[in-house]
Amino acid sequence: DLFKMSLGLDDQARNARKICMEIEQNLQRASTSPQEDSTAIMDETKSKFETVRSLLANMDQLVLQEGAAKRDIWKQKVKNINDEYQSLYKSWEKDARRLGIRVQEEENRRALFSRNGSSDHSAAGAAPSAEDIEAHVSIKRSTAAVDELEARGSHLLKSLAGQRDQLKGAHKKMLDVMNTLGLSNSLIRMAEKRQTMDLIIMFAGMLFTVVVLYFSWIYLRRR
Repeated sequence: DLFKMSLGLDDQARNARKICMEIEQNLQRASTSPQEDSTAIMDETKSKFETVRSLLANMDQLVLQEGAAKRDIWKQKVKNINDEYQSLYKSWEKDARRLGIRVQEEENRRALFSRNGSSDHSAAGAAPSAEDIEAHVSIKRSTAAVDELEARGSHLLKSLAGQRDQLKGAHKKMLDVMNTLGLSNSLIRMAEKRQTMDLIIMFAGMLFTVVVLYFSWIYLRRR
């Protein structure tokens, strides 16, 4: 940790991006490797996530020490790396969950077949059939699908919360602009009111003129 803290933001950001690339490569390898190799790769990848998490924490501290001009730039850079980290971690969680289910299914198959081979056929309880094994595997897969849907729902709620925060920020900026232009808005409203009053006076004068002409026409016609 002391060594990491001694590195500058550029070096730590470069290391974090490099490890993220290695994580992405590991996830691709794990998806095409045998089960035992995939387990080892996923364990190795987990330690890489911990390294990136540590680098992000260090960068958050170092960003606060930057000047105002560079601080916003580095905040965005760190945010981009963190977004990539979060995306890769979600992929790792999903792949690790699937791998764990595959491992459990394989262990269940071995246990059931072993029990089937060593059980006494004269016992009251019959050994599990192939249909029982497939049903057990199907239940496991359904449970995994529910877990994945729950994870996606949680991610969606977090995204909506982030969008809400962005909208709040935009609303606050809009209020600041309105406060800054408060005097101009007041003048505009006064001008609009004056224009409205002028229109009312004009239409009232036109109506009065029409009424006078109408009654004058009636008066002259009767004569």
